[in-house]
Amino acid sequence: MDRLLLYAHYDRDSRIDAHVLFALQQMRQHCSRLIFISNCDVLPEPDLAALEPLADRIITRPNRGFDFGAWHTAMAMEPDLFETCDELWLANSSCFGPLFPLTDLFDRMDACDCDVWALTGHPACGRVPAHLQSYFTVFRKPVLNDRRFREFWPRAARRIRTFDDAVKHGEMALCRLLKNSRFKLAVFADPADLRTERTDGHTPSFAYNAADDLIRRFRLPFVKIKAFGRVPCSSVIKGGDILAAIRQSGSAYPESLITDFLFRHAPLSWSFHLPGNLITDAATPPVKALPSWRVAGDPACFPGLALPPDDPAAELELRCYPVDGSALPDAIADRNARWRLEALTANPAIIDNIRAAFAADPALALVMAPEPPAELLSGRAARRRIDFTALSAFHCDVPPEPGAPVPEPLVCFVRPALLTGYQHIPPAWLPYLLQSRNLRCRAALPAAMLQHGYRRAADSLLHPAPQLSDALRLLRQTLPRAIRYRLMRFCGGR
Repeated sequence: MDRLLLYAHYDRDSRIDAHVLFALQQMRQHCSRLIFISNCDVLPEPDLAALEPLADRIITRPNRGFDFGAWHTAMAMEPDLFETCDELWLANSSCFGPLFPLTDLFDRMDACDCDVWALTGHPACGRVPAHLQSYFTVFRKPVLNDRRFREFWPRAARRIRTFDDAVKHGEMALCRLLKNSRFKLAVFADPADLRTERTDGHTPSFAYNAADDLIRRFRLPFVKIKAFGRVPCSSVIKGGDILAAIRQSGSAYPESLITDFLFRHAPLSWSFHLPGNLITDAATPPVKALPSWRVAGDPACFPGLALPPDDPAAELELRCYPVDGSALPDAIADRNARWRLEALTANPAIIDNIRAAFAADPALALVMAPEPPAELLSGRAARRRIDFTALSAFHCDVPPEPGAPVPEPLVCFVRPALLTGYQHIPPAWLPYLLQSRNLRCRAALPAAMLQHGYRRAADSLLHPAPQLSDALRLLRQTLPRAIRYRLMRFCGGR
């Protein structure tokens, strides 16, 4: 059987990432021919050299029409492909995988009585009709012989200008055409099987907000990159849950392909929690030697903390940045700053765990506390924004955050040798400047604080302010968020 794969690619840095090469290596074993279409005008020579053994043809083009434009370009340059191939596979670089051997996928779907199949479908939701999702789709000979199917592609390529257009004039329009032509459609992982387990508060794009469940229940071989971001109806970033599902499934997929790509290509909030919060009251990991540390600035900022001898040559520094422009000694009087300080320094074992994390990762430049529960529940954390235009003055070219940025490192351990030149910048910029230099930051939190933090924050709502009007205003702001957070974690966040 002649199986032709058209693979659409895009990368913001015009690179062919390692996860793309891995996917092509695995898919190449199951297809007869492979045409690689990149929506990047120019690709580096080393990347092209790595790609050449895998692709029968390499096409580069401007990023017009998204994936549908790329697929149409290949069809226009290979006008006889509809006649020569028995199956046409369309795939793109918006996924990680395959997580599992593709033999299982194709054995099951080859036995399926259908004309078109995809990995997942989007169920009907409001004005959005049910449709197949195009990141991996297979068309069989009856569809390839259909005149309307062939005429669809130039029309779609002309109409698609945005991502929403790609869904409306691409996926939805193609699915409508196939159904009107009486073709049989199928999916590998049926979202209807998850519908009964999901509340109405969840978006039905299960390829995004239920990726961990799809891996566990269906052994879905590809996971959408956007699943590692924040889905519209959830206050929880589920990247850590997806990685946990991959590990539990027994997949041999290299986890570094996910973490390295997200750190380079995605908003920092997507990869910030991927290694997991550093739970600092566990046993200290064995390391040869813990790096030395010192307190930077006024020791009065750290009351009750057993301070080490002041060693200017120490490898790590504990820093406390001013809150809202206050003087440093007054900063620690802020309730949230005290919470951050306790998260990092409540006992010597916590500090030793943080030092061990620095020793284990030479690229780790900063360890901070996560957002205090009161900040999250009040919505103040969600309203913070970063001026990425101002960051460009520091040659910081990172993907901007679509929503709330990562926490401000107001109290943090840093590796001073990696922060050269960043002495007088706002602390909120630090994580992004480090990301632009391929350096890492992590959050640290004792398990006890993680368990009781939201309970303490919720209890504080009982006596929020002396004035009734202030109390009602605070409850109106925080209670819906607290309820939603807990429901999301209960229904799908873990």
